[in-house]
Amino acid sequence: MSIIIPSCPTGCNSKLNPWAQDPCTPQVSIGEINRIYMMSAGGMPLTTWGTPGLAAELLSRIDNTATTVDSIIELILSADMPAASGDMIDIADNKKFYLPKTFTINFQIDDVNETVHDFLRFTECNQVVKIWYANPDWIWGGNDGIEVNVTMNDVIERGSKGRYTIQGVITWESKFTPERDVNPFAS
Repeated sequence: MSIIIPSCPTGCNSKLNPWAQDPCTPQVSIGEINRIYMMSAGGMPLTTWGTPGLAAELLSRIDNTATTVDSIIELILSADMPAASGDMIDIADNKKFYLPKTFTINFQIDDVNETVHDFLRFTECNQVVKIWYANPDWIWGGNDGIEVNVTMNDVIERGSKGRYTIQGVITWESKFTPERDVNPFAS
C-alpha cells in the first residue's frame, strides 16, 4: 500500500508537528461510516485527492456493475471503526518500538438483494481489495486507497420480526492512519 508518509522526527531534538485547536468553536464530526468505496486491488489509483475534482472523479468511476478492474463500487452501509490496535515491544535503553497497527471496520448492510448476496459470496474468495471509507464529513484513503481484507456473513435474527442483514469486517495493517479529506459529497 502506498500512502503519503508523515514526516517522522529523527533524533531526540526534533520539533513536534504543529497543533491547533479552537477552544471556542472546536470542529466536531458526527456520524458513522455510511459509505465504503471499493475497487479491485489492481485498479488505477485516484488522481484528484485533496482537490475539488475528487467528487467528479469518484462519480466517473463509481460503477456498481463493476465492468472494469478500475470500477469503484459504492456500498451503502452502517459501520464503525474502533481504535486501531497495535503491539509494542521493548528495545534497548528502556525504549519502546511500535509495530504496525491493525485497523478494523465493522459494518452492516441492510439491503440484502441478490446482487449484494452474490457480492458477499465473492468476498469468500479472500480477494484483497482497495477501499476508501467515508462518514458525512470526511473520506479516508488517499489517491491509492487502502488495501484490505473483507469478510461478510449473512446474519438472521431469531423471532418473527427478526432482521436479516449482511454483516462484515474489513481489516488492514499500517503504521499510519489513512489520509483524510473533506467528503466531496458532504451535504
